[in-house]
Amino acid sequence: MTNIDYEYVDEISIDENYKCSICSRPFKQPVTTPCDHSYCQDCIQNWLNQNRLSCPTCREPLSTDDLTPITTRLILNILDKLLVKCSQCQQSGIQRGNLNDHITKFCPKILVTCTASDIKCPWSGTRDELKSHLSTCNYEQLRSVLTQLITMNQQFEEHVQTLTNHVQTLQLAVYNPTSRLITFDKLIEIENKIDSGVLPEFYEGLQWINVWYMHEQWVKTNHAISGWKNAYTHNHTCVAFNGKGNSMKICSKN
Repeated sequence: MTNIDYEYVDEISIDENYKCSICSRPFKQPVTTPCDHSYCQDCIQNWLNQNRLSCPTCREPLSTDDLTPITTRLILNILDKLLVKCSQCQQSGIQRGNLNDHITKFCPKILVTCTASDIKCPWSGTRDELKSHLSTCNYEQLRSVLTQLITMNQQFEEHVQTLTNHVQTLQLAVYNPTSRLITFDKLIEIENKIDSGVLPEFYEGLQWINVWYMHEQWVKTNHAISGWKNAYTHNHTCVAFNGKGNSMKICSKN
């Protein structure tokens, strides 16, 4: 049921059996009690919330859990067909069950927003003023252009947010650096040979420029008397070095 105020047409003629004994008005969302008395849901709930834990009519003990919604279609139809008058436009003879439709679709005195509110038109007024407003609404007349601009602006905002997130990620990386230990023993399996060679491109996710590797067994065979033996003191099978005396560079592949 809508929150808009309304008046009943000839309320005095409405059968008392369809009225709540708390508010003395026709039932709204009626519920019944175990002692077979009926009330508006809000009325009896407010009653119980005030620690009046008994039926208002017979004083039998009562709690919220005891309330049962009335679902009998005959009773609900009778209540929905009660005639009311809209307090906004004063139209009379509206069935109570149709009042929501009247308010949301037809009532000329209800406040509405412009149909161009989705593209930022700030206008609001009564429904009967809307047609006049639309005849001069610059927003509606420029809808296609404004829609495109709003879409572009949203895309720019999303792009800015993406870049902002990326910058924050980079800042975290700068202020919270991480370290990795990379060994070269697995090159034996990758290259399937026991000698020396150029480090494979993007080995371990990095880009290696002018970086070579040598296998311990190959070094012992081909360079028996050299300083290379010191490179294997940590029990690694392979080591990397700058090839041909040139400086080497290690960087991310991005």
